[in-house]
Amino acid sequence: MFAMDAFLVGGKYIKANDFNAPSFLPVDFYGYINWKEIVKDYKPLKPYKHYNKLPEVLKCTIKLIDELKIEELMVDRENLKVAIIVAGKIDRERDLLTIQTFDHPEKISPMDGFIITHNLINFLVASYLGIKYYYGLGIDHVCTSGLDLLGISRRIIEEGFDLVIILTINSLATPIRTGYHKNLQVVSKSGTIKPFDINRDGTIFADNITIALVVGNRLAKILKKDPLARIIGYKSISSSYHMFAMDESGYEIENVIKDLIVNIDKAEEIVIKAHATGTKMNDYVEGRVYERIFGKKTPITALKPEFGHTLTSSGLVETIYLLEVLKSGKIPPIKNTDTIDPNCGNIDLVLEEREFNGKYVISLSSAFGGFYSALLLEVIK
Repeated sequence: MFAMDAFLVGGKYIKANDFNAPSFLPVDFYGYINWKEIVKDYKPLKPYKHYNKLPEVLKCTIKLIDELKIEELMVDRENLKVAIIVAGKIDRERDLLTIQTFDHPEKISPMDGFIITHNLINFLVASYLGIKYYYGLGIDHVCTSGLDLLGISRRIIEEGFDLVIILTINSLATPIRTGYHKNLQVVSKSGTIKPFDINRDGTIFADNITIALVVGNRLAKILKKDPLARIIGYKSISSSYHMFAMDESGYEIENVIKDLIVNIDKAEEIVIKAHATGTKMNDYVEGRVYERIFGKKTPITALKPEFGHTLTSSGLVETIYLLEVLKSGKIPPIKNTDTIDPNCGNIDLVLEEREFNGKYVISLSSAFGGFYSALLLEVIK
C-alpha cells in the first residue's frame, strides 16, 4: 500500500427486475422500479426523524445504507474525514411535485422543494449516519456521473480524507424523460440490448440506486475483507462536437484510454468494461477505438443487458458488478449478443464466461453533452 491509496471497498444497489414499461410511459420498454413496494415494510436500523417525510426513492437509499453497514467504518468519529458525493436524477419525484404545485400550491412545504436537490441527498446520508461535518459534492454529468464520482473519490482520498461515500440515483420513469429518449430514436424496439451485435437496435433505460464506499489506507487496515480494487487512474474529457451525437473518429474515447494505460506493459492484463449502449453509433465508435488501441489482445465485456442503461448510476453499478464477478475468477459475458457486427472492429468480445487471469480493469462511460470518462482499477484478488 502506498501513502495515498484509494480502495473501492464495495457497494449495494437496487436494479430493475425486467424491462417491461408501465402503461403510463410512452415507451414499450423501461426498467421500472416500484420504490414504494421495496420499502413498504422496511424499518430503518436506527431512528431517523425525517424518514416518514421522504419520498420512497430516498427511503430506499436509507435501506441501502443499512445493508452496506457503513457504521462499521465510522471509527474515531471526531478525527474521521468523510466526504459524501452524489449524483441524483430524481425526475419522477420532481414531476409529481410539479403536478401537486399546479393543483395545490399552498400544500408544498420547504422540505418538498429541498427533497429534489443534491444538497438534500448529501444531508440525508450525513444526518442518518450521524456525521456532523463532511465534504459534500453533487454533480450531474448524466451517463458519466457514476464513473466520475469514482474518479473524484480518488482525488479526495489523496487530499487526506479517510472515507468517501458515493451515491447515485436514477429515477426517470416519467413521460417527459422517456418521451425525449424515444424521440431521439435511441430506445430499442425489440426490447433487448445487444451490444456490438449486427442486429442491435437501441438501448433500454432503467431505474437504479447504487451506493459505494472508497477508503484510504487508515480504514483499509480495519476492513473485515479485502477491497474490490485499488483506484489507480482517472481521466475525463468534454467535447462540444454535438449535444447528442458522437464524433465518429472516437478521438475523445481514445484520448482518455491512452492516458490511463501509458504505464501498463501488457494489454492482456486488462479487462475493459465498455459503455456499449446497444445503439448503432455508440458501439461502432467504441469498437473502432478498442481495435486501434488493443486489437484482439484485451477482453471486452458490456453490462447494460444486465442493468439496462441506468444513466447516472451506470458507470458506478456496472463497475462494482464487474469487480465482484472478477473476484470469483471469472469475466462476465455480454448477454444477448449473437452475431458480432464486423463494422465494430476486430476486437475480443467476451460472449461466454471465461477465466480472469488479468490484473486491471478499464471502465468507460460516455454521455450526452460531450462527456467521456475512463477509470483504471487494479483488482485485488
